[in-house]
Amino acid sequence: MPKFNLDIRCQLENVKEFVPASIQTFEWRIKFRCTGCNEERDTFRVVTIGEKFPQSNSRGESNLVETCNFCGNKGTVDILEKAASFPYCEGDSGQFKSVCTLDCRGLEPVNFDFGHGYCVYASHSSQKFSDVDLSEKEWTDYDEIAKESIGIMELEHKFVRK
Repeated sequence: MPKFNLDIRCQLENVKEFVPASIQTFEWRIKFRCTGCNEERDTFRVVTIGEKFPQSNSRGESNLVETCNFCGNKGTVDILEKAASFPYCEGDSGQFKSVCTLDCRGLEPVNFDFGHGYCVYASHSSQKFSDVDLSEKEWTDYDEIAKESIGIMELEHKFVRK
């Protein structure tokens, strides 16, 4: 049962931290490769901690259950909730940090889309920005309370096999 950490890195400007608005409903948008035939899916799959689907020929449930269109290989993915270690904080800026762990069987993660649904907290005020979209791999705004620009730039990710 291979496990993969999703590590992210970015530059924060006047950002105390950013987190998914709700870890239970946050949509992790991930592309996978079948480990049976190495065929990569064209689309991002949405994986959510709060959703479970029954596995065929089993009593188990997983956050994602899929059958490869090419080889028929069955795959499952579970996000290990205890390993979902958001937030990404000021002190993490410029460094890779693991934000979740995936338990994958028959599938391997190959790409991540940051998407939307984040809350961003300003460093120098009580300002909170909701439903922030990071799909463009950067976000900027203005903190009216502290009278300064605020931003998340140079977003990167990598999957690290545990």
